[in-house]
Amino acid sequence: MRRTVQAGSGIGNSGGASLSAGHIARKRARNVALATALTLGLSACASVQPWERGTLARPEMQLDPNPLQTGLYEQVYDSKEAAGGGTRAAGAGCGCN
Repeated sequence: MRRTVQAGSGIGNSGGASLSAGHIARKRARNVALATALTLGLSACASVQPWERGTLARPEMQLDPNPLQTGLYEQVYDSKEAAGGGTRAAGAGCGCN
């Protein structure tokens, strides 16, 4: 017995054709496999040799090489804009955090 899903039954098929449950399951499995392959392919995992770790640990290689200076710039920016920036908790702009 083959079960079919009729058009307009909540699946989103408005073309009038019926889709079998197996067809929908195959499409879903294909989409999951594609998403998994893309995730693994774009993860950019790399092995780092012990002698390369010293170079990667240098301050210039960090996402924020000067966190104190960045904090100072954010404070000045927030003061000039009279509102909290998008990097921290939201404020009302009146200084009453």
